[in-house]
Amino acid sequence: MTYWTDTISIDWLKTLQWIGRIFGRLTKWAGYLYVWRERFAGRRQLLTLDDRMLKDIGTNRGEASREASKPFWKE
Repeated sequence: MTYWTDTISIDWLKTLQWIGRIFGRLTKWAGYLYVWRERFAGRRQLLTLDDRMLKDIGTNRGEASREASKPFWKE
C-alpha cells in the first residue's frame, strides 16, 4: 500500500537531486569565469611590465605580446 507521505518523499528526493545538478553546473561555470578573469587580468598585466621585469620572469617582449593577445578562454 502506498501512502501520500511516500509520494512526497520520492518527489522531495527528486527535487533535491535536481537542485544538486543545477548547483553543480553553476559551480562549474563559476569556476570557469574565475579562471577566465584571472587569465585576462594576468595577460593584460604582462603588457605593463618593462623589459627588465620580463627578463626577471624569463620572457621577452615578443612572448609577452603573444601571450597577451590570446583570448581569455585559451590556456
